[in-house]
Amino acid sequence: GGDKARLQWLRDNISWPRDANGHLHHGDVELDFVVERDGSVSNVKVSSSDNPELNSAAIRLISSMPKWAPAQVNNQPVRSPLSITLLF
Repeated sequence: GGDKARLQWLRDNISWPRDANGHLHHGDVELDFVVERDGSVSNVKVSSSDNPELNSAAIRLISSMPKWAPAQVNNQPVRSPLSITLLF
């Protein structure tokens, strides 16, 4: 379903930043964001990170995701907060 497609999109589009010596940065970044009524993503913020070098790449990745299926209340789309952890 949609979750599997989103996870595949993340795997296909994630890029690992490199340090000045060309080594890949590794770590986990947890992000909070809002799925808007139209399925777009907004208010992407880092809630925790064990490598600040990854934060901007993580925010850019989540901000560029395809639209989500918005949450619904009484068959009406509503804004909904979500969290996700990216493993670099």
